[in-house]
Amino acid sequence: MSKKKILITVDWFLPGFKAGGPIRSCYYLVRALADRFDFYILTGDRDLGDKAAYQDLTLNEWLEDPEGYHVQYLTPGYRSMRKLKKLIRELKPDIIYVNGMYSRFFSILPVVLNYVTRLRISKLIVTPRGMLQKGAVHQKAYKKRPFLFLYKWLFKRDNIEFHVTDAQEKEDVIDRLGINEDLVTVIGNIPMKPVEKVRQVDMGKSLRLIYVSRLTPKKNILGLLRTLSGTSLQIELNIFGEFESALYRQKCIRALKLLPPNVKAEFKGLLHPGSLRNALSGHHFFILLTKGENFGHAIFESLAVGRPVILGQHTPWNQVEKVGAGFIVDIEDQNEILSTLNRAASMDQEKYDQYCQAAWDFANEYYYHSGIQEQYLELFGR
Repeated sequence: MSKKKILITVDWFLPGFKAGGPIRSCYYLVRALADRFDFYILTGDRDLGDKAAYQDLTLNEWLEDPEGYHVQYLTPGYRSMRKLKKLIRELKPDIIYVNGMYSRFFSILPVVLNYVTRLRISKLIVTPRGMLQKGAVHQKAYKKRPFLFLYKWLFKRDNIEFHVTDAQEKEDVIDRLGINEDLVTVIGNIPMKPVEKVRQVDMGKSLRLIYVSRLTPKKNILGLLRTLSGTSLQIELNIFGEFESALYRQKCIRALKLLPPNVKAEFKGLLHPGSLRNALSGHHFFILLTKGENFGHAIFESLAVGRPVILGQHTPWNQVEKVGAGFIVDIEDQNEILSTLNRAASMDQEKYDQYCQAAWDFANEYYYHSGIQEQYLELFGR
């Protein structure tokens, strides 16, 4: 029996990494299920923010990856409705899996084609990747409202379903698009495999924090820097990521310069995924006071190497506090954040090691016993 053919449309994919979570979400998905489905990934020819295409890759034709999936890197000149329609009719996928909401070619055009033509697919699945969260929608809202209005019409076809990663995102889809809740499936992302053994780290005199994410208002690094200006703790903060706005960068640099001498913070630039585990393992806590997070692969990867986390309330990982794998704070309450940092810094080695073990245990439970792969088999119809 032949395997179902699934076409995935996404702006960025490997070898890109600057877009963060969506790339990893797609990669871990196809890697885990490549023996059950034929995946074809249609993506752009360059990484987020890059002006040049990837080097040493054949463009505008299907390439077979050794891990069992196919990928095509499209140059800008190939991204038209006519070419997409031709590609879909030649490929004859059973399912189209659309990532994101606002990309003209990779999000909007597949939905438009599904509405105005007969693509002969069993279903089109849209996964918003957090783009309908309150914190995300309010960023450049004037640009997004027309798309959301348009989508309410385009999503009326009876072969459309939605995949979201938590209950809050399901509510966002229903509220913003008027979608019937029966058409929205909640399944967490497939993450990286946890390490075999947790590396110990001494507490020492300074609390070492690590931030790994895009440097945007939604991710709220500016809020973190402003909060740290009010602490007397010895703190080292290493910030990995890339700014997408010159104005936001200026604000963050200004806030960094206003930090007291006891807080050592540094922008380290982009962190390649291959170096992430070692970087996380060299710090005491991962910290992210985001205004909205669809999944947060960097959060999970911190837990997977046995490093507890300090998170805002707008992520799918609020249960970490209950199991002793980290702390959840109100991102608008500076006193609560500072109090939490004090709790973290005051831990003795034994208590901190317990938090590290709890983080690793939590990641293992999620990876091995949550039944996520079976849920994806149900979503795609086995």
